[in-house]
Amino acid sequence: MVPDLRGTDEPPPPPDELVLRVLKALGTADLGDLGPAGEHSRAAARLFKAAGDLHGALQALHFRGLLFLDEGRCEDAVAAVRRTLAFLEEHGEAIEPHIAEFARTNLNATAGQAFIRPERWAEAVTSLPTAIGLSRADGNTGVESRCLVHLGTALEGAGQRRDAHAAYTRCVGLGVDADPRSIAEARLRLSRLDAAP
Repeated sequence: MVPDLRGTDEPPPPPDELVLRVLKALGTADLGDLGPAGEHSRAAARLFKAAGDLHGALQALHFRGLLFLDEGRCEDAVAAVRRTLAFLEEHGEAIEPHIAEFARTNLNATAGQAFIRPERWAEAVTSLPTAIGLSRADGNTGVESRCLVHLGTALEGAGQRRDAHAAYTRCVGLGVDADPRSIAEARLRLSRLDAAP
């Protein structure tokens, strides 16, 4: 049961308003209009929290970070991830454990990608193993395979070719439950590394 986070005299937002904000966020993002999508997701997070729906607030907060990443606003994406992890830490006991673990996995994966784009290799190399470990523990091989390719990218960028090779090899070894595009990308990168002098 999610605790009521509202003040005693504050009525909850109408359910229609929550649904409308979420649909606007998703719809504008699908249309490539990421700025308004971010504003709708921020409003949705506030409304979910006001309604006492921590799971909805958590998802809306994470979605905001993903929108920043899609926009190429990497610093904002990392800041959004940190705010969402702080929210998760603050309300962790009230959030279903499997939802909290899934969120932690994806938040660390988002941060890793946000560090890769501006070539902040060391931070990506720190963030992605957390996502890999959590996804492995949860049996989410698809996310694990994608994160291993991202980790390989960061390790190559940091000049750690041997460790990058190991990450790609691990990805290929995940088998049929892995993301097929990640497997194909890992194989391609392995062949390139193996061919390099």
